[in-house]
Amino acid sequence: MRKRRQAEQGCALWHCEYNSGSLGSSSSLSSSSSSLSSVSHVVRKDQTMMSYALIQVLLFFIPFCLGQNGKWTEDAEGCIRGRNDWVGTASSFQACQLSCESQDSFTCLSIDYMDGHCKHSRHNRHSVRPTGDFTQPCYTGDSWHYAERLDVDYPWTDIVYGCIRGNNDGVGTTTDILSCQKRCEDETSFVCLSVDYNDGDCHLSRFNRDSIRPTEDYTQPCYVAGCQYSERRHLGRCSKSPISMVTFHISTCVS
Repeated sequence: MRKRRQAEQGCALWHCEYNSGSLGSSSSLSSSSSSLSSVSHVVRKDQTMMSYALIQVLLFFIPFCLGQNGKWTEDAEGCIRGRNDWVGTASSFQACQLSCESQDSFTCLSIDYMDGHCKHSRHNRHSVRPTGDFTQPCYTGDSWHYAERLDVDYPWTDIVYGCIRGNNDGVGTTTDILSCQKRCEDETSFVCLSVDYNDGDCHLSRFNRDSIRPTEDYTQPCYVAGCQYSERRHLGRCSKSPISMVTFHISTCVS
């Protein structure tokens, strides 16, 4: 009995420390991440390590998104500063969304809406995140509402007359800007994020207009007449990973 009591008292001295990781993005609008915790190690409360057995567990999980409604994220208070590629009116938030979907002048990715005022943008909160131009709630202090499309799988931004000064990580020739984009996608020596194209000259860069903006090297229109610009778009989506590993370290203390 005395030995049993001593064993129980010994086990009471131990506890598990956890390390938490999250999958996905952390924006309140964004896909809420599925969080998994792993027991990093078992320690004595006086910080003395003890022996433990290692058990690896494969945990299958179904990823999920919060704040999403089919083709669009849910209506949320917020806005993108500037970056308005079309400004008009709509009878409702839903009508503004529909007009974005039918926009034929550019690929509309998000809307700002307030009291009949409807704004379309070729950007969403992911593409402007480096500049801090997405604010939630809206920086104006007014009740602007924001949503972005989830049904668009378009790998490149619309082509505009612009360019990044210098910062060319790859230079070659192609017949048109679409071929230049394909060369960027196939690049293996660095992660190509954007292209400049002008009269057969194809320039590849590891930068885009947001990551280069602090240096003001992105100009639109380009300081070289006729140069066209496009960048690869990353749309934040839920992780589709079907499997994840969680590692548990279990104390060998037994009574």
